[in-house]
Amino acid sequence: GFALIVARIIAGYVLDRIHATYVAIFFLLCPMIGIAILGFRVGGHGPLVGGVLLGMGIGAEIDLIAYILSRYFGLRAFGALHGMAFCFAQMASAAGGALMGWCYQLGHSYRTGLILNELLLVIAIIILAGQGTYKYPAIKAGQKVKEMIAAH
Repeated sequence: GFALIVARIIAGYVLDRIHATYVAIFFLLCPMIGIAILGFRVGGHGPLVGGVLLGMGIGAEIDLIAYILSRYFGLRAFGALHGMAFCFAQMASAAGGALMGWCYQLGHSYRTGLILNELLLVIAIIILAGQGTYKYPAIKAGQKVKEMIAAH
């Protein structure tokens, strides 16, 4: 829980300074590393580190969804888009938990589910890496709103 809160603060701070694609990729790499640590049963502080890395990915997720949607799709239908994206994220989260349970029931191991989660994170990173510049960039300090509207 603490990692989740800290990640939200860090993600928000960094999004103002670095392109969201890079921030999102970083916060998708965190759970990938966490899953690997848990999957390989790293001893010592491994489970704690793995859990913290998973929490960081979860913490940044919602903020990243909102920010990326606003930059690539604008604010015209932001509420509807964010609601749909948040709904899909929650359904995927629920399906992931069920999938892990199903994998354990069938194979008496979480390994298959962990590998599948890793693959899905790789796919998400590949999709994000293909994003270009923002269609609706943030207004810089001192920039006139009229100039921004005229540019679009």
